[in-house]
Amino acid sequence: MSIIDVFVSPQKAMVIVDTELKTQDGRFIEGSKMLTLPHANMLIAARGTNVFTNVLFSALHLAPFTTMDAFDKVMFDLLKQTTDHLKTVEEHFTQSIYEVELALVGYSHYYSGMHCVAYESHDASGFTAQEITDAYYAPWHESWGAAPTGFPTPGIARAIASEQVSDLLAMHPDKPFGGRLLLAELTREDLKISSTGYLTTRAIAA
Repeated sequence: MSIIDVFVSPQKAMVIVDTELKTQDGRFIEGSKMLTLPHANMLIAARGTNVFTNVLFSALHLAPFTTMDAFDKVMFDLLKQTTDHLKTVEEHFTQSIYEVELALVGYSHYYSGMHCVAYESHDASGFTAQEITDAYYAPWHESWGAAPTGFPTPGIARAIASEQVSDLLAMHPDKPFGGRLLLAELTREDLKISSTGYLTTRAIAA
């Protein structure tokens, strides 16, 4: 599990993920759910099994592209390659390799501004994609009411994500939501990441 929150405006984008993961044997640890590719002025954030994330991140890191638009064109191929590879060893995993959500965020020359594409898979039928022009929350539960819209300040974005993690932990205390929050701020010329303090300490205790 994880959270991914994305906020997009033409001039700037923000992405928030948490850092808590759960190992195959049930331990809580911290790990990366975000891959930055500064040479392409973009990043990709992921939620789902970290095995899928790690294999996909390796493929993205080695891909010979320098723009978000180029990565977007090959994402379905890379996602299928990752899924096909993991199918061969699927019986070894305790988490489904098909329950995956990703957000590709960066500067798009095609759109002449910051842009996000969200990819989702819930079964073996494969991934779907949607263009994000405002805000994207994964997950957002309908019992919380309408999701916030508009482009917040970094502080408000962190507050939204913190409350989201708290609510998710209340619903699913055994799931890996928490650790720290990582906030990425992207413009056409810059990409920087900051971190909050710990929302949960289960990974530290491990």
